[in-house]
Amino acid sequence: MSKIEIMNSEMNKIDNDDVKEAYISGSEDYLIPLVFPYYLIRLEGGSAATSNKYLGTERVPYLGHAGVLIINGQNGKTKYYEYGRYPPGDLGRTRSVPINNVKITPKKMITITSLKQVLRKISASSGQKGRIEGGILRSDNIYDKAVEYCEKKIKENDDLNRKPYSIYSNSCVTFVRELTVYLGFYAPTIVSYTSLAGYFGSRVPTLYMQQFQLIITVRDLFYNYKTNELEVNF
Repeated sequence: MSKIEIMNSEMNKIDNDDVKEAYISGSEDYLIPLVFPYYLIRLEGGSAATSNKYLGTERVPYLGHAGVLIINGQNGKTKYYEYGRYPPGDLGRTRSVPINNVKITPKKMITITSLKQVLRKISASSGQKGRIEGGILRSDNIYDKAVEYCEKKIKENDDLNRKPYSIYSNSCVTFVRELTVYLGFYAPTIVSYTSLAGYFGSRVPTLYMQQFQLIITVRDLFYNYKTNELEVNF
């Protein structure tokens, strides 16, 4: 595995960007679980009825939505996948959102401009033009394996007997976690939904990502759609 280098100097000169941001380099592939913390999600069943009664809507804030960004560290090939109640029907479907590839410099650095363009497209297409938060994981030769896994999930969309979507047991969060674990990374445990505290701590996308950032050694990513600013913490 090649060494991951973090470079913070003279970024603006390289990218003509006014924001001081971290540069991430190295030939390892990227797995970046993402969450949209202000995404308005649609509740189901009794929860939706309760929300309609007291809030006047079945779409609620602060729970969020999750997906995963996959980048080939050698050539910049980039994919984004997510799982949710996408039409047709409410059974639950995995989908890939078309995005451009990031640009990789000869020193194997992702250019800030290209990464921001990707995140902006994802926010507009999948995040209701809201903020994005995430955690950057790196490892050799996981890009093809990750894409193969997600494409297999997309093929399962045609299976009428597939496990249905459930905000409690089979959601965007479980999709992201299962892929993360499949690729050999540690991911915070998802507690049984029979525990209310466990549900809110491990199944709500926004809170799960906070666990992800706090518990696991990742580089935290924050992107603001309104200001087009990107921050990577270490």
